[in-house]
Amino acid sequence: MKNTKTKMDNVLERIHIIGGPGSGKSELATRLSALMAAPVVRLDEIAYNDAALGAFSSTTDRDLRLRRVDEYSQQSRWIAEGVYFSWLGKSFREAQHIIVLQTPVHIRARNIQQRLKALPDSATKRAHLKHLLRKNDEYDELFESRISGFLSPFEVKIRVFSGPGKACKHFKRLLAG
Repeated sequence: MKNTKTKMDNVLERIHIIGGPGSGKSELATRLSALMAAPVVRLDEIAYNDAALGAFSSTTDRDLRLRRVDEYSQQSRWIAEGVYFSWLGKSFREAQHIIVLQTPVHIRARNIQQRLKALPDSATKRAHLKHLLRKNDEYDELFESRISGFLSPFEVKIRVFSGPGKACKHFKRLLAG
């Protein structure tokens, strides 16, 4: 994917962040939200009815997901973050910037383990950790085989970073002019 400049480079109103589990999407979204005064849309909370509880066991109906994407995509400012792609066409079309975090797989695995370490030990936590680590191992192949093709119509908006820190520094420089 190319990193070509557009005249929208200095406009920060609608950003979509995608990356593997543990890549730093939530961290980057939180940091950019503070810089831009834009709300963060956590796509896990659209994809799963119980995501806010950390359960991720009850998927949201596809039509409801599409309605929620339509709702936030119409807003003037937002930062969407998540690993999903197939039901997010409107979000990618409306975003001014699409950030792809290509954080190395071993760092993603460490981040997943660190994030879940703070939760009380339970069978649900262990199952979720196992699930996220498996998804992490599969993500790079999924990106190459499916996600990159899905994103190709939006190539001019895509910025690729090796982690959230580098992405945040880039957007800070844009805001500074």
